[in-house]
Amino acid sequence: MRDLFDKCVTVAAVFCWCILGSWQLTHCQDDSESEPILSLRRLGKTFSEYQAEFDAIARQSDQIMSILRETEKQLGTIQDQTARSQLNLMSALMEQQALGLNDRNIDSRAVGITRGPRRAPPNVRRTRLPTPEQMVTTQNWIKQVQSTNQLASLSATQQTVVKSRIQAFENYQQLRQQFMNWQSKWTTFWPKYWAFTDPEGYRSRAYIESAIEELKPFQASNPNATLALGILYIRIGNDQVAKECLEPVIAANNSLSPIALAAKAWLGAFSDKSTLTQATKFLTSDDSMTPYAKWILAQGYIAENDHSKAIRLLEGLVTEKSMESAARRQVVLLQSVSENFGSSIRQKNLKLAALIDDLAGPEEWYPKLLHAVACYCAGQLNEAKQIAETANEIAKEDNILTSEIIEAFKAEEPLDWKFFRHRP
Repeated sequence: MRDLFDKCVTVAAVFCWCILGSWQLTHCQDDSESEPILSLRRLGKTFSEYQAEFDAIARQSDQIMSILRETEKQLGTIQDQTARSQLNLMSALMEQQALGLNDRNIDSRAVGITRGPRRAPPNVRRTRLPTPEQMVTTQNWIKQVQSTNQLASLSATQQTVVKSRIQAFENYQQLRQQFMNWQSKWTTFWPKYWAFTDPEGYRSRAYIESAIEELKPFQASNPNATLALGILYIRIGNDQVAKECLEPVIAANNSLSPIALAAKAWLGAFSDKSTLTQATKFLTSDDSMTPYAKWILAQGYIAENDHSKAIRLLEGLVTEKSMESAARRQVVLLQSVSENFGSSIRQKNLKLAALIDDLAGPEEWYPKLLHAVACYCAGQLNEAKQIAETANEIAKEDNILTSEIIEAFKAEEPLDWKFFRHRP
């Protein structure tokens, strides 16, 4: 009995050890890559699934259109005037509600929602469009056909044609709603990709290069990834490749295009100051100045060393919930390091920096580093060094920037903050 008990214990121990080993292997594999990169990989997978939804919708649309084409000839043989007029009305309604899935000049999956009103197909523009009342009339007629014997005068083949087209019409209405739901998800992706573009410019070069490698496989099929790549390439000074990423997003003329246009202007600001002014005028006149475009244009003005214009743009973003904290941090940084502001402004700025630091989580090192910078630029050297050391301890593997700032503090000279420190 004792031997049996010992064997059971041994088996249980081995089983637990195997489970533990499997758990450790899984978690060690996860630990080999940073959480941001794993999150970016999951995001790419989610967008691929989103694209697959489009493919499924397109296939269903093709099936419906195939049914309409196959039954078009038999439609002319139907003598029942009411049935023919209702069937023709259904066709007109579907033309009016055209989803535009077959326009392959630019892959619809890569374009997303086109900005501006979609033009109706030519055959619809030449005819009087069906009204909502006609839609109700058609739906009522379908209910009558399905609940009564109105098609008794038609041949069996004609009845099949009518029923097939009714079914196609109803399927199309469901598909249209499905497509609208698909479109509504489009704008939810860019904010997630934006978070990986290092908007505040404090990430390490290793982080940026890792993000680029994760995004590269999706460049041809995912416009969010393409735009994010363009921004990241600007950050490391690979300007030609950045331009190659931005141009197709601009040409797509969709909700991402104004952001890409602003990024192209930011890129140009490193060599030609006129590009920012032109882009700002265009985006303002076209009512396309999105918060992301504003943020990127602000980076352009920083590149031009026009900190006042950058601050004005950033101050306009503090009312944007998703950008409020980042905008306040960027303003604090600019007012700390810019030579355009006197001691009184820097003292006020110091209070704001301390408040931002207090409101940040205990694991957030960057707000603490900005607090240290504000102290240093306001003449509080000892406090600046102490806060910077704390930020350095929190930053851990991201402490390249904090280490650089600590070394700069030791020199006790005017701080030269490198906003685009990964550019050559």
